[in-house]
Amino acid sequence: MTKKQPVFDYLNCVSCGICAQACPVSVLAMKREGKSGKYRNVFPEPEGAGCLGCGQCAKACPMDAIVMEEASGQMRVKILPPHGSDRSALDERSWAELPEGSTVRDVLKLVRCSPVKAKLLLVSVNGERSPLDRELHDGDVVGFFFPVSGG
Repeated sequence: MTKKQPVFDYLNCVSCGICAQACPVSVLAMKREGKSGKYRNVFPEPEGAGCLGCGQCAKACPMDAIVMEEASGQMRVKILPPHGSDRSALDERSWAELPEGSTVRDVLKLVRCSPVKAKLLLVSVNGERSPLDRELHDGDVVGFFFPVSGG
């Protein structure tokens, strides 16, 4: 039987910590993220280290922000691509599978964003501004925005 691991949907997570309390081996933790000081549920590195794959965290989550999936050497990332990008590699909820260790730059290649357009974009990973070389993790949410001005 293939081992399963939790996959987190950070858009639905309210950072209540119930999943971390439900974990029988305490491999989940709540961590403050970036400048916002927001808490985020984190899975240990390397992905799944110490996880039993029991699914107690997913069962306990009141927001259904955790699903159990087969461990595959791949990770799922939610992508909010820039306007005009190729969305064919994304599922109907904007999730894509990428090899572990992928970066934001790899996401831009996946959605076939031109290098000229890429230079104009601001990047957000889990709500925090990020560089193109930032390594992504399972469940991350990546958004791209054009800086705007006006008055």
